[in-house]
Amino acid sequence: MKIICAYLLPILFSFIFNAGASENCSSVPDELDQMATADQSLRYDGHNIGLKGPEERADWNLKVQTLNHVNGEKLKSILDRCGWPSEETLDGRSSSAAQLIAQHSDHDDQLQMRALAVIEGRVRNGTVDPKQFAHLSDRIQLRRTGKQIYGTQLLVSNEGITLPSTEIDDIDSVNKRRKALGMESVEAYIAQAKESQFGKVTR
Repeated sequence: MKIICAYLLPILFSFIFNAGASENCSSVPDELDQMATADQSLRYDGHNIGLKGPEERADWNLKVQTLNHVNGEKLKSILDRCGWPSEETLDGRSSSAAQLIAQHSDHDDQLQMRALAVIEGRVRNGTVDPKQFAHLSDRIQLRRTGKQIYGTQLLVSNEGITLPSTEIDDIDSVNKRRKALGMESVEAYIAQAKESQFGKVTR
């Protein structure tokens, strides 16, 4: 089964750069780790500490959007200097951190598509976890169409952590696509997110 969506085929691969081709790349793992930590810490605070009233919620949302923009610009700089980190060039955690930053850059369609193009190529040659493709692909599809393909984007609300049924075709189809990428079932994924007290890929 093809796991790469057809809309990726015309993407300009001129955006793909060879990792390590530029100097000053030794700091990339630390840079990405700091960016991802800041991203998740801010979201954790908002979902778990609790926000009192609409004004506090609006202030938190502004902080999230500001951080998304800052991290997005930093990621573009890293891609220009050093290319996309992968398990074979740096480490798996750096690649996952880069994907997370791209995923939360909903304000920058070009950056998200640039990242998805690189991840697609790395999935094809086996140097990036296919889950990264699923996460970012779902994020882009959700923003563009309101639908998900792999059911990776969970929603945190007063009802808890859920996957809205209106965003997928049906659970069986989603689970088949997830299995093709070596991912756990939607049911197991949601259970893990609930156990962690904070969904790993919540919005």
